[in-house]
Amino acid sequence: MNALLIIDMQEFFTASKKQRTINECVKLIQEAKKKQQHIILVEYTSFGNTLSQLTNMLSKYGKLHKIEKATDDGGDNVHRYILKEKLNISSFTVCGVNSDACVRETSERLAELGYNIVIVKSACNTTLHWCGKNWSLYRKLKNIKKI
Repeated sequence: MNALLIIDMQEFFTASKKQRTINECVKLIQEAKKKQQHIILVEYTSFGNTLSQLTNMLSKYGKLHKIEKATDDGGDNVHRYILKEKLNISSFTVCGVNSDACVRETSERLAELGYNIVIVKSACNTTLHWCGKNWSLYRKLKNIKKI
């Protein structure tokens, strides 16, 4: 089963406040809710809450999960949570910030752990535009697609 993974769309991160990125994340949330998919918010510890524009859409959603992480790579935290909660998740649609750090590292780690990953580029952002638009920085892993 697929889940939506929203990475670091928190108040602290400048890239998360770009309206285009927010709008694209909103679309993905709407699609995931329509399909009754799990939605996982990954938040960097001590960097504030996920944007209210997103959390307000999810306030009464029964398949919402929130996971904290202390480093750019939240993949192991997500994996442990899935195992602990016995969630039937084998793939992720990924959005969030920063595409050159947390999105990349978390996605790559989850791919290493065997999950299929689809990164929606229009729903990701970074403040390092030279780096964030260079999707070739991602390692070539067969189970990561960027659309």
